[in-house]
Amino acid sequence: ARFQHDRAMLGAVVERVIWATNALAAPAAVLTLVLFEPLTRLLFGAQWLAAQPLFLLLWSANLFVPTVTPLLGLMNALGRSRTALAFAVIWMVGTWLFGAPLIVRFGEIGYGMANVLVQLTNLALFRVAQKQVPFAVLKTITPAWLVAAAMGGIMYLLERALPVQNHFMLVLYLLGGVAIYAASVHFFNRRAFTQARELLRKKP
Repeated sequence: ARFQHDRAMLGAVVERVIWATNALAAPAAVLTLVLFEPLTRLLFGAQWLAAQPLFLLLWSANLFVPTVTPLLGLMNALGRSRTALAFAVIWMVGTWLFGAPLIVRFGEIGYGMANVLVQLTNLALFRVAQKQVPFAVLKTITPAWLVAAAMGGIMYLLERALPVQNHFMLVLYLLGGVAIYAASVHFFNRRAFTQARELLRKKP
């Protein structure tokens, strides 16, 4: 809200916030994806492994929510609270419109399908927000997800070679994945943290 009268500066702040939220969400999302089997088996029980198809569909929200949340804040900061409310209504109605028939037709997996369709409506939110403030989405979020994907590939191959057998190994794998990701982000994009801090500290 402090930068609402300086749209260029506001756009830069929005990009840094979007980068930060995706940088935090990406490693957690990727680790739960590649370590789904040991996480589920050790924490919830092997009987829940059958839920993997539904998990994968619900997991797709990770690609949108880290960007959507800051944009909702942006809409409110610009006095466009009705726009934010409108999209909340779209998500609620869309969940029912898509979910009810898909659940009847496909069972519980239908809810996952509806979730994917509802998440796609966020593309419209991106366009609405960009009409208010100039900022890039793909260019901003891609670096974090590429680093997370590379880390995920490493952890996937490691888990295949040395499967997780107990809770201790699971914790080591999770911490190892986070360490690899953090080191990679620091090496390839260390200035992003400094830029985000400087932008947020600037006075309009």
